[in-house]
This record gives sequence, C-alpha cells and structure tokens, in this order.
Amino acid sequence: MKLMVNGEKIENFSATLDGLCHDLDYETDCIATAVNGIFVPKEMRICTVLYDGDTIEILVPLQGG
Repeated sequence: MKLMVNGEKIENFSATLDGLCHDLDYETDCIATAVNGIFVPKEMRICTVLYDGDTIEILVPLQGG
C-alpha cells in the first residue's frame, strides 16, 4: 500500500502502525506517532490498522541542549 510517512511517499505492506515502525527500524519505545493527524499512543500501535493513502508521522526525540 502507498503511505505518506513524515512527508515522504513510501510503499509498505505492514498491516499495523506497529509493524510499519518496526519495518522502518524505529525504536518503538522512544517515539510518538500519529495517523492522519490523530495521536496514537504506544499501546494502541499494534491494533492501529493502516490503509492505502494514510499519512503517518513518526517523531523521534532529539538530545542536546
């Protein structure tokens, strides 16, 4: 299916948001996620089904000061 992830068009066949995060090598304990502009808590990623055309944001905290 075709998805928009962090502003970039990709093709991925993961059925869930959790699967997509793993496919893209994100450390899932340390990220924030949203699908179509709606925040998805960590515990809900495994049951959040993705559909063709969805827009996903994956935010990774930055260290620094």
